[in-house]
Amino acid sequence: MQESTLMKEKKLSSEILSVLLIVSADFYLQQSTMKFISIEDQTVKWDALFRLPLNESHRAAITWAYCIWKNEIPGGNNPFLMASKMDPEMKKVILEALKFRWSS
Repeated sequence: MQESTLMKEKKLSSEILSVLLIVSADFYLQQSTMKFISIEDQTVKWDALFRLPLNESHRAAITWAYCIWKNEIPGGNNPFLMASKMDPEMKKVILEALKFRWSS
């Protein structure tokens, strides 16, 4: 087969995989956010995500996903204080995403 007819596999970055890990941890969060995450292009529309009407736990999860993706804290947010709004399972997922992001 010619190379032009073969689809080259695109390796997903640890950043996008970490974000996907976080948003897929909760059904509602996944349903609300996936239209703003392009797996194919490996892009996230952060402005749109931060405008979503999310509860405090989900907003904290999105803030953590942003921190992991961008390696920075979005202005005016403290992800450690926000973590107190997350349930124990989501906190565990955040730790797994951090581990995955930085061990890859």
